[in-house]
Amino acid sequence: MNGQDKRHRIVLQNIARKAMLERGLLPDFSTEALAELEKIKSPASGTNGHVRDLRRLLWASIDNDDSLDLDQVTVAEALPEGMIKVLVAIADVDSLVNNRSAVNEHARHNTTSVYTAAMNFPMLPEKLSTNLTSLNINEDRLAVVIEMEIDPEGFLRDSDVYQAIIRNHARLTYNSVAAWLDGSGKIPGAVSSVDGMEENLCLQDGIAQRMKNFRHLHGALSLETIEARPVFDGDQLRVLEAEEINRARQIIEDFMIAANGVTARYLSFRKFPSIRRVVSVPKRWERIVAIAAQHKFTLPALPDSKALESFLNKEKAADPLRFPDLSLAVIKLLGSGEYAAELPDGDGVGHFGLAVKDYAHSTAPNRRYPDLITQRLLKAAMQFQPVPYSIAELQILAAHCTEAEDAANKVERQVGKSAAALVLQSRIGEQFDSIVTGASGKGTWVRLLSVPVDGMLVDGFEGVDVGDRVRVQLVSVDVEKGYIDFRKVNYIKGEYMEKPMKIEVGLWIDHRKAVIVTIKNEVLVTQEIRSNMEKRASASPSKSSSTGEGSTAEDMIDRKFANHLGRYYDGIISFIRDADSIWIFGPGEAKGELEKSLREEGLGDHIVGVATVGKMTNPQITAKVRSRYYKF
Repeated sequence: MNGQDKRHRIVLQNIARKAMLERGLLPDFSTEALAELEKIKSPASGTNGHVRDLRRLLWASIDNDDSLDLDQVTVAEALPEGMIKVLVAIADVDSLVNNRSAVNEHARHNTTSVYTAAMNFPMLPEKLSTNLTSLNINEDRLAVVIEMEIDPEGFLRDSDVYQAIIRNHARLTYNSVAAWLDGSGKIPGAVSSVDGMEENLCLQDGIAQRMKNFRHLHGALSLETIEARPVFDGDQLRVLEAEEINRARQIIEDFMIAANGVTARYLSFRKFPSIRRVVSVPKRWERIVAIAAQHKFTLPALPDSKALESFLNKEKAADPLRFPDLSLAVIKLLGSGEYAAELPDGDGVGHFGLAVKDYAHSTAPNRRYPDLITQRLLKAAMQFQPVPYSIAELQILAAHCTEAEDAANKVERQVGKSAAALVLQSRIGEQFDSIVTGASGKGTWVRLLSVPVDGMLVDGFEGVDVGDRVRVQLVSVDVEKGYIDFRKVNYIKGEYMEKPMKIEVGLWIDHRKAVIVTIKNEVLVTQEIRSNMEKRASASPSKSSSTGEGSTAEDMIDRKFANHLGRYYDGIISFIRDADSIWIFGPGEAKGELEKSLREEGLGDHIVGVATVGKMTNPQITAKVRSRYYKF
């Protein structure tokens, strides 16, 4: 693509439509669906005595700045003894989308709305999803209400599901509400203009925080990721802005998680089958264990969500700035979720990341087809009607929804990468810090830390794994294909740095035979070179060194520390190979063994200085080595 072409939006729209077709998704509605749409003139209304009138409650929606398909509104009510009633109203989409209609067929085929950098492909026509079945402000709408009673500790004590007429009194956005709640912004006008709305949102915020804390105490994972949001100036893409979790998003997230659990249990209680969202045990738990070990935290050999949550909490407190990077690595290693049909008395696998057994997507029927299926099941159960789907039908639908959702995610990622390629195409040759997010036979993938952009590591990927941090250089982009390619800059496992014009490596070796690699006095890694030398030191720990001086805790790396260093040998040798000069310091015998080892590695020509010292005499270096090691 011509780098001077400023019609970025049009370019990305063309890429998005092509990607939809290549993934087997429908970018446009059929003529039959559009004909049906013409006959729908008004929103659904309650026509039976089972529908409650809850329009007087202070319902409000909180969503993205540009969201028009409003699926849910929430409200809270204080009860005696510290109890809080939380109500979540879900748009009644089923009343206007018949299961046998052409509109439904389109929704069933795509199974989800697809949101790309330049345009959206709604699951339902916008006449429905952003109007007649959207919970728009100051409009009466039919809804499925999930009522929950939460105790002061955040535990769900009671729940119910029923239909009601509701009215959205305030259309709010995540960013403005979050800024107000955390004190960095003023109260949104849509809040202050409605009597009682400020107090109600504060009540929702408080109980949501307690619900979140309760879930995490029972093993739900504290994960935070940063996503890129494209910012346009007309048709020109200007920048990718980072979008992070905030308190307003947490309100909706915690309410929706609780509501999805209620709907799953409600269907089971009524002896109805359901479609569940499941995440089984992590696909690469052993790698998560290894990453935790690099942070000096021991996880059990078998998957344990509570133990993993403890590790995540520790790291979030220790390094909140880089915690999203760790979260991303863990998310990739947990594996993606899938849909599964379940009988009412079934024993499903549950959702590992949320630490819940019962979880059915139900809160976004304008955007996700599984939620529309769940809504039809709920309404039939509430009205004591026959089950609208057989278990065999649900199994077929669950498999299809998993496959189509995966295709939709790939479309969104591809267009997102094309947008990133547009932004980065003028920065080829620049270097960035990154974290490895995928490593398999299909390739190795990294995400930049300065801006959430993903790309392939096409050179220097040997030996890296998910969670490793690497310094990379941008080598090429392909806007049309969404390709962003990087190569690895000089790298040591566990640490990364840009190779300077001239590298000098100092190798210190102490009585416990651990090598300390330094670059211009900056300690990078440590490495035990010879296990037999450690054994000799272990056999006679009080023996004098070659100079006759004994070892002390201040000037020696302890035995337990040295025992864990062997796995870094290959990384050190790889780094030393790029050195212009190598200096070796240490007690005579140990120094000689190290020099022999390096010459066996073909590095003899790099050794320019060898000095004999009796022992390490700088405890500050020892302490720095110990603290840096535990970052691996």
